[in-house]
Amino acid sequence: MIKLSLAKGKSDSEIAVLENYLPESFARLADVYLARGERQKALEILKRHADDFPEYPTGFWMLGRIYYSLKEKEKALAYLHKTLQIIPEHLAALELIGKIYMESGEHALARSYLKQVGQADELGEIVFKTKSDEAKVKAEKEKIEDVRERAKGKFATETMVNLYVRQGHKKLARELCEEILVMQPENTRIKTILKELEN
Repeated sequence: MIKLSLAKGKSDSEIAVLENYLPESFARLADVYLARGERQKALEILKRHADDFPEYPTGFWMLGRIYYSLKEKEKALAYLHKTLQIIPEHLAALELIGKIYMESGEHALARSYLKQVGQADELGEIVFKTKSDEAKVKAEKEKIEDVRERAKGKFATETMVNLYVRQGHKKLARELCEEILVMQPENTRIKTILKELEN
Protein backbone atom coordinates (compact mmCIF):
# COMPACT_ATOMS: atom_id res chain seq x y z
CA MET A 1 0.00 0.00 0.00
CA ILE A 2 1.30 3.47 -0.86
CA LYS A 3 1.79 5.82 2.05
CA LEU A 4 0.36 9.23 1.28
CA SER A 5 2.06 12.37 2.49
CA LEU A 6 1.72 16.05 1.73
CA ALA A 7 5.39 16.57 0.90
CA LYS A 8 6.33 18.09 -2.44
CA GLY A 9 7.34 15.80 -5.24
CA LYS A 10 4.43 13.37 -5.05
CA SER A 11 4.64 10.43 -7.36
CA ASP A 12 2.08 9.89 -10.05
CA SER A 13 1.14 6.61 -8.38
CA GLU A 14 -0.06 8.49 -5.27
CA ILE A 15 -2.28 10.65 -7.43
CA ALA A 16 -3.57 7.54 -9.22
CA VAL A 17 -4.60 6.01 -5.88
CA LEU A 18 -6.59 9.13 -5.00
CA GLU A 19 -8.15 9.31 -8.45
CA ASN A 20 -9.49 5.78 -7.91
CA TYR A 21 -11.53 7.11 -4.97
CA LEU A 22 -13.03 10.09 -6.80
CA PRO A 23 -15.30 11.87 -6.16
CA GLU A 24 -14.97 11.14 -2.40
CA SER A 25 -11.22 11.86 -2.38
CA PHE A 26 -11.47 15.16 -4.30
CA ALA A 27 -10.30 17.41 -1.42
CA ARG A 28 -7.33 15.20 -0.63
CA LEU A 29 -6.41 15.01 -4.33
CA ALA A 30 -6.64 18.80 -4.61
CA ASP A 31 -4.40 19.07 -1.53
CA VAL A 32 -1.85 16.82 -3.24
CA TYR A 33 -1.82 19.06 -6.30
CA LEU A 34 -1.45 22.13 -4.07
CA ALA A 35 1.53 20.51 -2.34
CA ARG A 36 3.07 19.97 -5.78
CA GLY A 37 2.47 23.63 -6.65
CA GLU A 38 -0.20 22.82 -9.22
CA ARG A 39 -2.76 25.37 -8.06
CA GLN A 40 -4.83 25.42 -11.26
CA LYS A 41 -5.20 21.63 -11.28
CA ALA A 42 -6.29 21.75 -7.63
CA LEU A 43 -8.79 24.50 -8.42
CA GLU A 44 -10.20 22.51 -11.35
CA ILE A 45 -10.78 19.44 -9.14
CA LEU A 46 -12.37 21.46 -6.35
CA LYS A 47 -14.69 23.35 -8.71
CA ARG A 48 -15.76 20.08 -10.32
CA HIS A 49 -16.61 18.27 -7.06
CA ALA A 50 -17.14 20.63 -4.08
CA ASP A 51 -20.79 21.38 -4.84
CA ASP A 52 -21.52 17.62 -4.97
CA PHE A 53 -20.69 17.48 -1.24
CA PRO A 54 -22.62 20.45 0.20
CA GLU A 55 -22.15 19.30 3.82
CA TYR A 56 -18.38 18.87 3.47
CA PRO A 57 -16.59 22.08 4.52
CA THR A 58 -13.06 21.19 3.42
CA GLY A 59 -13.81 21.58 -0.29
CA PHE A 60 -15.23 25.06 0.23
CA TRP A 61 -12.40 26.02 2.61
CA MET A 62 -9.81 24.98 0.05
CA LEU A 63 -11.60 26.91 -2.71
CA GLY A 64 -11.53 29.98 -0.46
CA ARG A 65 -7.80 29.55 0.15
CA ILE A 66 -7.00 29.15 -3.52
CA TYR A 67 -9.11 32.10 -4.63
CA TYR A 68 -7.45 34.21 -1.92
CA SER A 69 -4.02 33.20 -3.25
CA LEU A 70 -5.21 34.20 -6.73
CA LYS A 71 -6.22 37.61 -5.31
CA GLU A 72 -9.90 36.95 -6.07
CA LYS A 73 -11.12 38.04 -2.66
CA GLU A 74 -14.85 38.15 -3.41
CA LYS A 75 -14.85 34.53 -4.58
CA ALA A 76 -12.65 33.59 -1.61
CA LEU A 77 -15.10 35.19 0.81
CA ALA A 78 -18.07 33.45 -0.81
CA TYR A 79 -16.50 30.00 -0.29
CA LEU A 80 -15.20 30.81 3.18
CA HIS A 81 -18.70 31.87 4.22
CA LYS A 82 -20.03 28.58 2.80
CA THR A 83 -17.51 26.84 5.06
CA LEU A 84 -18.87 28.74 8.07
CA GLN A 85 -22.44 27.78 7.17
CA ILE A 86 -21.39 24.17 7.71
CA ILE A 87 -19.02 24.68 10.66
CA PRO A 88 -19.56 28.13 12.21
CA GLU A 89 -16.49 27.70 14.44
CA HIS A 90 -14.09 26.79 11.58
CA LEU A 91 -11.09 28.71 12.91
CA ALA A 92 -9.04 28.74 9.71
CA ALA A 93 -11.98 30.14 7.73
CA LEU A 94 -12.70 32.76 10.41
CA GLU A 95 -9.05 33.81 10.44
CA LEU A 96 -8.77 34.11 6.65
CA ILE A 97 -12.03 36.07 6.43
CA GLY A 98 -10.67 38.43 9.08
CA LYS A 99 -7.44 38.80 7.14
CA ILE A 100 -9.31 39.56 3.89
CA TYR A 101 -11.48 42.19 5.57
CA MET A 102 -8.41 43.72 7.23
CA GLU A 103 -6.65 43.96 3.85
CA SER A 104 -9.79 45.52 2.37
CA GLY A 105 -9.82 48.22 5.04
CA GLU A 106 -12.94 46.91 6.77
CA HIS A 107 -11.27 46.84 10.18
CA ALA A 108 -14.37 46.54 12.39
CA LEU A 109 -15.61 43.56 10.40
CA ALA A 110 -12.14 42.04 10.41
CA ARG A 111 -11.87 42.40 14.19
CA SER A 112 -15.22 40.65 14.70
CA TYR A 113 -13.95 37.56 12.87
CA LEU A 114 -10.48 37.62 14.39
CA LYS A 115 -12.00 38.04 17.85
CA GLN A 116 -13.81 34.72 17.41
CA VAL A 117 -10.49 33.05 16.62
CA GLY A 118 -8.88 34.64 19.68
CA GLN A 119 -11.72 33.54 21.95
CA ALA A 120 -11.45 29.96 20.72
CA ASP A 121 -7.68 29.98 21.37
CA GLU A 122 -8.22 31.37 24.88
CA LEU A 123 -10.87 28.74 25.60
CA GLY A 124 -8.46 25.98 24.61
CA GLU A 125 -5.83 27.37 26.95
CA ILE A 126 -8.34 27.72 29.81
CA VAL A 127 -9.42 24.09 29.46
CA PHE A 128 -5.85 22.92 29.93
CA LYS A 129 -5.03 25.46 32.69
CA THR A 130 -8.02 24.59 34.87
CA LYS A 131 -7.08 20.91 35.16
CA SER A 132 -5.82 20.39 38.70
CA ASP A 133 -3.77 17.33 37.88
CA GLU A 134 -0.85 18.24 35.60
CA ALA A 135 -0.23 14.57 34.82
CA LYS A 136 -3.74 14.34 33.31
CA VAL A 137 -3.05 17.38 31.15
CA LYS A 138 0.23 15.95 29.96
CA ALA A 139 -1.37 12.57 29.21
CA GLU A 140 -4.20 14.23 27.28
CA LYS A 141 -1.76 16.29 25.21
CA GLU A 142 0.32 13.18 24.47
CA LYS A 143 -2.83 11.30 23.43
CA ILE A 144 -3.80 14.13 21.07
CA GLU A 145 -0.31 14.20 19.57
CA ASP A 146 -0.35 10.42 19.18
CA VAL A 147 -3.66 10.51 17.30
CA ARG A 148 -2.47 13.41 15.15
CA GLU A 149 0.67 11.45 14.31
CA ARG A 150 -1.38 8.39 13.38
CA ALA A 151 -3.69 10.58 11.27
CA LYS A 152 -0.83 11.80 9.09
CA GLY A 153 -1.06 10.32 5.63
CA LYS A 154 -4.62 9.09 6.12
CA PHE A 155 -7.81 10.28 4.54
CA ALA A 156 -8.98 12.03 7.74
CA THR A 157 -12.16 13.43 6.21
CA GLU A 158 -15.89 12.91 6.68
CA THR A 159 -16.08 11.77 3.07
CA MET A 160 -13.68 8.91 3.78
CA VAL A 161 -15.62 8.01 6.94
CA ASN A 162 -18.78 7.70 4.83
CA LEU A 163 -16.89 5.65 2.24
CA TYR A 164 -15.68 3.23 4.93
CA VAL A 165 -19.22 2.94 6.32
CA ARG A 166 -20.66 2.19 2.86
CA GLN A 167 -17.98 -0.46 2.31
CA GLY A 168 -18.73 -2.07 5.69
CA HIS A 169 -15.43 -1.08 7.35
CA LYS A 170 -17.02 0.13 10.59
CA LYS A 171 -13.88 -0.24 12.72
CA LEU A 172 -11.86 1.90 10.29
CA ALA A 173 -14.71 4.42 10.15
CA ARG A 174 -14.77 4.65 13.98
CA GLU A 175 -11.00 5.14 14.17
CA LEU A 176 -11.15 7.84 11.51
CA CYS A 177 -14.00 9.60 13.37
CA GLU A 178 -11.91 9.62 16.55
CA GLU A 179 -8.95 11.09 14.67
CA ILE A 180 -11.09 13.80 13.08
CA LEU A 181 -12.56 14.71 16.47
CA VAL A 182 -9.06 15.28 17.85
CA MET A 183 -8.52 17.84 15.08
CA GLN A 184 -12.10 19.18 15.11
CA PRO A 185 -13.59 18.48 18.57
CA GLU A 186 -16.79 20.42 17.86
CA ASN A 187 -17.62 18.62 14.59
CA THR A 188 -21.21 17.58 15.36
CA ARG A 189 -21.66 15.54 12.18
CA ILE A 190 -18.67 13.34 13.01
CA LYS A 191 -19.93 12.97 16.59
CA THR A 192 -23.29 11.79 15.25
CA ILE A 193 -21.67 9.30 12.87
CA LEU A 194 -19.44 7.96 15.66
CA LYS A 195 -22.45 7.54 17.98
CA GLU A 196 -24.29 5.60 15.25
CA LEU A 197 -21.24 3.39 14.68
CA GLU A 198 -20.94 2.62 18.40
CA ASN A 199 -24.58 1.45 18.62
